[in-house]
Amino acid sequence: AAPVALAAGLIQFLPRLRSSRPALHRWTGRLYALAILTGGLAGLVLAVQSPDRPVAAAGFGLLAVAWLFVTARAVLMARAGRIAEHRQWMIRSFALTFAAVTLRLYLPVLFTVGNMDYFEASNYVAWLCWVPNILFAEVYLRRAKTRTVSGSTDATEVRL
Repeated sequence: AAPVALAAGLIQFLPRLRSSRPALHRWTGRLYALAILTGGLAGLVLAVQSPDRPVAAAGFGLLAVAWLFVTARAVLMARAGRIAEHRQWMIRSFALTFAAVTLRLYLPVLFTVGNMDYFEASNYVAWLCWVPNILFAEVYLRRAKTRTVSGSTDATEVRL
């Protein structure tokens, strides 16, 4: 489900799609949210069933919980018509979705530079794959908020 979320999420950030095809944007968003629901619940089950690696299980488990929470919040904001907030929560959601990519970037580094096997590396990558992503998203959102153009009617809107 995570690759589906990754592909659908990328499409969601196309401004032209949002403005010219809002119905397609909504349906792609539903697919994204469903993929996250599936992937997040599966990730949570896998994390809970991994008693031999508690540090990795905690990292991946918290990623699953955060992924589900942040995406649910984004959906609620969209349904409430609070689009600027919806966009902010979707940036956070996609930062967590992107953990699938950053995990694959960090693993070879930990294998070669850190000289670790998968079980040892998983204790680090379980946190490295998503914590920097969400921190980056927060920094981006805070900077975007301070850079809003004067005269904007919505100071919280983030333009992508």
